[in-house]
Amino acid sequence: MNNEVKVSGDVLNYAGNPLDGAEVEYKVVRGVRYIDWGWWWRPGPSYDNSERVIIFGKTKSDQKGVFNFNFLAVPNENIPEKDQPIFDFRIEITVKDITGETHTAETVVSVGYKALILKTGLEESLDVKTLKPFRIEATNLLGLPQKSKGNITIEKMKEPDRLIRNSYWDDQERTFYSQELKEKGISIPKSPVISYSEWKVEKQVFSGKFDSEVSVDATSIMQAGVYKMTTTAKDIFGMETTGISFHQVRDFEENKFPKTKPLHVSLAATVGEPGGKAYLNIGVAEKPVYVLLIAENNGTIFLKENMKVNKTILFSYPISEANRGGITFHLMYVYNNRQEHEKYFVDVPFTNKQLDIKLETFRDKIYPGTKEEYSFIITGDKKDGVLAEMVTTMFDASLESFEKHNWRQQFYNSGYSQLHTEVFGFQEVQNFVLNYEWNHSVYDGNV
Repeated sequence: MNNEVKVSGDVLNYAGNPLDGAEVEYKVVRGVRYIDWGWWWRPGPSYDNSERVIIFGKTKSDQKGVFNFNFLAVPNENIPEKDQPIFDFRIEITVKDITGETHTAETVVSVGYKALILKTGLEESLDVKTLKPFRIEATNLLGLPQKSKGNITIEKMKEPDRLIRNSYWDDQERTFYSQELKEKGISIPKSPVISYSEWKVEKQVFSGKFDSEVSVDATSIMQAGVYKMTTTAKDIFGMETTGISFHQVRDFEENKFPKTKPLHVSLAATVGEPGGKAYLNIGVAEKPVYVLLIAENNGTIFLKENMKVNKTILFSYPISEANRGGITFHLMYVYNNRQEHEKYFVDVPFTNKQLDIKLETFRDKIYPGTKEEYSFIITGDKKDGVLAEMVTTMFDASLESFEKHNWRQQFYNSGYSQLHTEVFGFQEVQNFVLNYEWNHSVYDGNV
């Protein structure tokens, strides 16, 4: 940050020849983004994330068609360095030649306080059975892979004694819950989302070195529970970078699940074919849950089933040709006086409509002036011949700079969920709450 960035570009005509004396207008706009640590992390609400113009001006291309200008990569001083913001400087270029023809171009330069981003590459929810060795993903601010070596620690987080119901409101604790209710162990809402970063560390289960080109094997270390992975390494400038991620591990075979949610669901596969089956592993973290399972295909409901999940259930459904486009499984249940609704999608693509096209050309070079012949070989998904109709076109590729000539590629797309459910009595309402400890009426907003 606060260093000068040198920008250079080339102005060429369609034949590739440099244009001398072309007018170049430039503008640099600064934006901000944050490293995507996960849904549990978010920057402070008071930060000013609006864009700002850093510099603008005019210049001309030289005899070689080259233009240059510089700008200072200044940060937004209102955003703390500890949140590791990444400032994207969008460079907008407009070029006009001597005939008045105008073209535009745009690129982005990303600058931050540190030049390295570390991630584990693991999903947030993991199953013990499918755990595999993983690599630490090291990239620069543009997302390009970097070689890196450093340290990694894995810590098991201490879970709460029982499931804590998420609240409808903000993180402020409400005083209208009496001490008597708290002592009875009533599930009192704490915050809108689970904040793993506020949980205490139970124990450290692994500490060692990592190499971004070598896998880390934690399959025998991570059992059911919530884990925090911390990676540290130095970037090319010698600045230490830290990466943090949280992962919840489930064990469907041993009926062990972290107390992060009432119901844990895992798809055996996200893509299926007619003749196969869709499998859903369903388990509960505490007490039994009564679940209503609904399956739909593009808004058409074809299955309803009630089930009681005591420990774990392996649900299976045979996939047929009618399920082309995909199946959406809706799981609805009530827990702690809250209606919960989860959706899981299994894609069933139209592979029976897939066509492979091979282009072949031939021109007899013995006879001058012979026209070139084009032929197409069209086969189905099983490499068999099929009857098909074909439409072809030819166009000037130089016109792509004005308007992209795109043809639709997918005619049989995967479906999507169109089902909306609502259970009367389980909804967010506006209400007045009478707090007897304060002895006056307090308007609480969303309850």
